[in-house]
Amino acid sequence: MLLNIHPMVVATVTLTATPNSGYEFVNWTSGTTTVSTNATYSFTANASASYVANFQAANPTTFAVTTTDRKST
Repeated sequence: MLLNIHPMVVATVTLTATPNSGYEFVNWTSGTTTVSTNATYSFTANASASYVANFQAANPTTFAVTTTDRKST
């Protein structure tokens, strides 16, 4: 989720990221900088800025595959 903020006045802004089912919140970034690892992030907005809420799959499924070499007769 990309959020662009263009404040008209200096104000406190609170962003809250809520993941969809099967995902978990990772962090908030602005450009390449991590600004918070909390899903709720508050800051004073006094200039235009862009923030991205980053998510990842929760509990990714891992599979183990075993093969058997069978010779035909």
